[in-house]
Amino acid sequence: MNFTAIFNREHINIEDLIKVINNTFEIEQNNQWYWYIDNENMSLLENYYFFGHIKLIGSHGQELIIGKYLLEYDHLTSWKSFLLDEKITKQLREFCSGLRHISSFAIYLPSEYDFVNYVLEGQTWKEVLKKLHKDFGNPVSAISAMFSQKNDYWYSHGYFIDEL
Repeated sequence: MNFTAIFNREHINIEDLIKVINNTFEIEQNNQWYWYIDNENMSLLENYYFFGHIKLIGSHGQELIIGKYLLEYDHLTSWKSFLLDEKITKQLREFCSGLRHISSFAIYLPSEYDFVNYVLEGQTWKEVLKKLHKDFGNPVSAISAMFSQKNDYWYSHGYFIDEL
């Protein structure tokens, strides 16, 4: 189970979003990020319009999936490390904060919640919040509140909405 963050992108069109992401990640100057093209015979925008999403792949197991209304940022950092290691928590929150030009909020949740289909299928921010509320109630007030341990077992529950 790994770290995932969901962002709303309903207010920014795809052309502007690509420009913002290219500037934010310094794509042309940085070898750590590249656009993944499903069909190399089509441009990035054509891929987006044909497949309904595009991906930005980064080093260290990072992936940013851009759908019609949502973005999902995935990192290979374990969810438990994100919850318990203050240094990792800070680094991932700082990274997500870099996307504040796209969205004012990020929702942190474990990859096992599997919201990638919401991104790929064109679901909205409101639909994500509705599903999370139905399954887990209100968001937790602190990231550490998503961690529970009983004997030698640890449990993750809930989600956290971070104002960027």
